[in-house]
Amino acid sequence: MSLPIKDIKNYHLSQNEFESMYFYKTELQTICRNLNLNTSGTKFDLNQRIIKYLNHDPQTNGPSSQHNGITTDLKLSTKIINGVKLNQQLRNFMANYYGKETFKFSKEMAVTFRETKANNDSSITIQTLIDINDGKVSVNTDKDDASYQWNQFAKDFCADPATKPIQNKLKSAAILWKLVKTKADKRYSHNLLKYLP
Repeated sequence: MSLPIKDIKNYHLSQNEFESMYFYKTELQTICRNLNLNTSGTKFDLNQRIIKYLNHDPQTNGPSSQHNGITTDLKLSTKIINGVKLNQQLRNFMANYYGKETFKFSKEMAVTFRETKANNDSSITIQTLIDINDGKVSVNTDKDDASYQWNQFAKDFCADPATKPIQNKLKSAAILWKLVKTKADKRYSHNLLKYLP
């Protein structure tokens, strides 16, 4: 399905329809912007925000979501599962903590954030994120690296002019991904197309 991102409000997508499509992070940000949703955070955050919108979650609908963060002040002891988001509010808190004008979340922080939410881990706080940023706590990003490698593989596959006539690009890319995901070099190459049925 081809979806005109700028006109998404006129489409009545279900969660399943949305999840069956592949979007780059910039496209998800454009969708959020057009739905008056917060555009900050990871690709996972953007997806979840759009899904909540599609399911008519009142916390994500309307312009008020531009400012949706947690309702209390952030502290070092604030637990991530208590509504903390990788958004501008947390970025400002971190920048202030380090005495800088801006702050950028690291990959390790993003991985920890996602795992904390997925596991409903109440032990992870903003202090934990700071410890990760300061190198006091190490985070294994190997599992996350696999998703980045897949995303790059799919992106390169779709960018190859030879794949233009292919109907379901992601399904075809997934077939080829199975051939390379256990190899050292997980990059897409045009030569892989010969393995498509």
